[in-house]
Amino acid sequence: FSIGPGERCSASVVFKPAAPGSHSEQLALSYHDGEVVRSAVATAMTGTGVGAGVLTLMGTSDNRVIFGSVNAGSVATKTLTLKNTGRGQITGLAWRDPITASQFVAGKLCDSISPQTECPLILSFSPTTRGASEDDFQFSYFDGATTQVSSSIKLTGDTGPSVTVTPSVLNFDPVV
Repeated sequence: FSIGPGERCSASVVFKPAAPGSHSEQLALSYHDGEVVRSAVATAMTGTGVGAGVLTLMGTSDNRVIFGSVNAGSVATKTLTLKNTGRGQITGLAWRDPITASQFVAGKLCDSISPQTECPLILSFSPTTRGASEDDFQFSYFDGATTQVSSSIKLTGDTGPSVTVTPSVLNFDPVV
C-alpha cells in the first residue's frame, strides 16, 4: 500500500503472550521514500500476560461427596467450594455430564470466578427409594486460554436404617 504526502494510516497490533509475565518487543517499520528503503520508524511495545484460571474443588476428598445415610423423603445438603487458584478469569461454567439420578440435585454454577476468589457449589441428596444411590458429574469452563473439563466427581448416599416387623399381624388370645 502507499501513503501520499500528508496522509496517515493506522495499524493494529495484537498482544497474545505465550506465558504469564512482563513482555516487551520493538516494532520496526521499513518504508520506501521514493528513492531508497528506509527503516527509521520504531516504537517499543510492552504488555503483561496473565496466567490461566485454575479451578480447584474444595470440601471433598478424592473427588467424592458422601452424603451418608439419609431417611427417604428427607434432604441432606453439602456445600462445596469452587476456587480459582490461577491468575486468569474463569468463565463459561456449565454442567458437562448432568446429574441423572433423581435423588441428587446440583445448584446453579457461578457465571464466572475471578482470580483467587471462591464460588459455592450446593449439592443435595433426597432419596425417594430404599438402597444406595450414586452418580457422577463433571463441568466445563473456560480458563482464559482453552476450555477445560473437571475431573469426575462421584456422589454417594443411601437411605437410613429400616425396621421390619414379622409377622405383620399379631393376634392375641383373650386375656382373663
